[in-house]
Amino acid sequence: MNRTFVSAVAGLALAATALPVSAQPLGGVTFHNFATAENGITYQREPSTTKALADELRQRGRVDLGTLLFNYPVKSFGAPGVALLDYDGDGDLDVYVTNGPGKDNALYRNRLAEDGHFSLELVPGAAGAAATEQDSTGVCFGDIDNDGDPDLLVLGRKGANRLYENQGGHFVEISNLAGSDIGRDADFDPSSCAMADLNGDGRLDIFIAHTFDWVSKAALLAEPWALNEDNQLFLNMGGNRFKDVSAASGVQNVRDITWGVAMFDVDGDGDIDILTANDQGTIPSFKYGGFNRGFVRLLKNDGKAHFTDVTAASGLTQTGDYMGFAVADFDGNGTLDFYVTNIGDWLMPLFGLPYATGDMTSRWLLNDGTGHFSDQGVGDLVGSGWGWGASALDYDNDGNFDIVSYGGYDAGPIVDRSNPRSLLHNDGHAHFRLDLAAYDGSLDALRRNDHGVATGDLNGDGFEDIVSVSDVEGAPFFPAIAFPFGPGGPYQGKASFIPSWIPQGDGTFQWSGVPLLPGTLAVELNSGGNGNNWVNVQTVGTVGITSGGRNNRDGIGAILRFTRAGGGTATQPILGGSSHASEDSLLAHFGLGKSRRGLVEVQWQGGVKNRLYAVQAGEKVRFPEIPCDFSIKWPSRTAYTACVDKALGEIKGAGLLTTAETARFRASALQAYDQSH
Repeated sequence: MNRTFVSAVAGLALAATALPVSAQPLGGVTFHNFATAENGITYQREPSTTKALADELRQRGRVDLGTLLFNYPVKSFGAPGVALLDYDGDGDLDVYVTNGPGKDNALYRNRLAEDGHFSLELVPGAAGAAATEQDSTGVCFGDIDNDGDPDLLVLGRKGANRLYENQGGHFVEISNLAGSDIGRDADFDPSSCAMADLNGDGRLDIFIAHTFDWVSKAALLAEPWALNEDNQLFLNMGGNRFKDVSAASGVQNVRDITWGVAMFDVDGDGDIDILTANDQGTIPSFKYGGFNRGFVRLLKNDGKAHFTDVTAASGLTQTGDYMGFAVADFDGNGTLDFYVTNIGDWLMPLFGLPYATGDMTSRWLLNDGTGHFSDQGVGDLVGSGWGWGASALDYDNDGNFDIVSYGGYDAGPIVDRSNPRSLLHNDGHAHFRLDLAAYDGSLDALRRNDHGVATGDLNGDGFEDIVSVSDVEGAPFFPAIAFPFGPGGPYQGKASFIPSWIPQGDGTFQWSGVPLLPGTLAVELNSGGNGNNWVNVQTVGTVGITSGGRNNRDGIGAILRFTRAGGGTATQPILGGSSHASEDSLLAHFGLGKSRRGLVEVQWQGGVKNRLYAVQAGEKVRFPEIPCDFSIKWPSRTAYTACVDKALGEIKGAGLLTTAETARFRASALQAYDQSH
């Protein structure tokens, strides 16, 4: 079983070498790590209590492979996530990152609005959301009470989750309000969460993905169902109270190992569906004589938060060890596709497990518009490395959505570093190339096991930045070794591993003596400067503001399209979390290439469409929900105009639009009606 592993480690002296990268960045931009001690970023991941189990194995001397695989705990340094949100309402993005027991979760305040230049300042006590005693894992955020500021949900392993209400830039825990189920103490190991309005009442509901007890890998290696934990769905009942409807909703019909979740309108019918990323583990799939359990599972919504599993009918039958999502229109046909991370093409062959290239490859799946997905393969990439967090972003502002995917895993015998930090450049037709030259070398990527990933424009230059947090890192003096085998493609020679346990030739393994180090935070700023233009759009739902408003204040669930002058339309959703354990900025970012203007169309949850014309490059548009659909049949133009005028009057009265902005949205609404009719 371990012959391949022994051979790989035996070649250490020959394989330990610097990994090459391509000479020129594909997008004409590079990323530089800002998160240094000199810049005030001193985050270190506090280990979980399970690290004691790993330490005990290290001190035993020799252990057999079975003991090492089964008894070496999962994620002994924890499973950190990161969120990019404007918690203090000053117009720039702040950074929240989770930590382990006994250590404050970190909140870094962005000083861009105050000082005119980007810097990050550690906020004492995380503004009330420190969750110090919690072994914090994933995080997600959204305006659960529709009062105009982001609230925060922080997941915790083996204990209660923490829900925090934002009260003007200070967080107050509201987990245990009378009549609310969200903060109940539980014996779970949650990974990721997401927010969306699942029953159409204008309030954000919460989905929490669960896994298994991380003290052992038995659920991954041997026991398919009994050790897995049910996922949970909580409906927002108002007044910051949540009801557990997990069983009745249908989300617990199958007990999976779920690492990631994304909630968006998959089939375009106006309500929010659920995608979950689930783990096959090393249990053989059906084609190798076992059975299938690790799917990207699609749960279709009936509009009232009752879900039906339509995985097979949607074309999602490829098993994998799936971790997290990135969602956007990758092929330019106007429908929402997704990319899902996987463990890659190196770990399974290393341990002699049955494997064919592609079985565990991170991949993108394309939507035909009805919610049926097709797998086009990964083209010239051939394979992939291990991925956790992922995000869809247009990092070079050329008008096409690219993908960033980071990962790695402390598997026990080795630390898998098969993902050299994937930045996938899109040609606009869902053909991707690996752009390693976009990284300027300011971060030692070979050592980092990146876990949570989130993207957004931190320094306000119109180019999206990447924030990531690692759970564990290799010691700098212990080299990463290039895998001596693999499927080929651009990852070949760059995929590596750290052999933290050394085979002794008699079937036993000895700890190398080289310690693993706590994970750190990386803030990779985009250089910009390639001449491409951009537009940012903030959606504002108007439930409770306009007479017909149906959408939550963040506009989570809306689908945005930007059509550039000269042609080309980019489409993306507003997501309340999808990257593994993490959440991107809620600001929709569109690259324009060399175009100087275009139009924005918002399709709100429920189906209502609004447009804004003549949006100029460099604009930051606040786009409110106008509950008057220009595309449907109206009794008359006068009736439509009356609807628009009433709604805009209510929106202006709430202080969301100026007089000039109101006139602009009115003119665009009438132009959209006239063009549509």
